Amino acid sequence: MHKRSFPINEVRRKTNKVGEVILADICGPMNVLSIRSSKCYVLFKGDYSRFHFVYCVVTKPKAFWCFKDVYHQIYKDSGNGVGTL
Repeated sequence: MHKRSFPINEVRRKTNKVGEVILADICGPMNVLSIRSSKCYVLFKGDYSRFHFVYCVVTKPKAFWCFKDVYHQIYKDSGNGVGTL
């Protein structure tokens, strides 16, 4: 079997400023609860700064409120909004 290389137009470009691309992942529900009864966690990572935000949440729908907090924190610290999530 032959491996094909990525097409030039599909290679992700490098980000140039804080908040341009935020990567997100949500994990859960887990079998064991945390100290505050959280079943899930949400991870946000800035592609440019590599800064991580981790939130423990009781349910997955609460992740939206975590994103709002991350957005406001990035805007307050850098003056840039979030370009792509």
